[in-house]
Amino acid sequence: MRKLKTTKKKTPEPYWDDSDWAVANAQALSERYPDQWVAIYNKAVIAHHQELGRAAAKVKRQGIANPVFKFVERGFHVYRYSILDSFVREQKIVYSALKRSLCVV
Repeated sequence: MRKLKTTKKKTPEPYWDDSDWAVANAQALSERYPDQWVAIYNKAVIAHHQELGRAAAKVKRQGIANPVFKFVERGFHVYRYSILDSFVREQKIVYSALKRSLCVV
């Protein structure tokens, strides 16, 4: 089996600075660009659109490489999934089935 030779390119440091800036300014971005993709470069929004492809096209026309793309949701959303939740749900189903099978009428 042949191994493919890959080259790892290090992500430029300004990319991480822009990403941190987006997190720090999430509230303001949410108010100004609700439910849109934003492209961030040098700690500023350089393009935005509801469709990622159109936002990317705007960036491409500007000739900018490695911007940060973030989807900015309207308001504040909390997404949660826990393996424990899944386990508890499965246990309740098993317990319920067991309880039904042990019922004596």
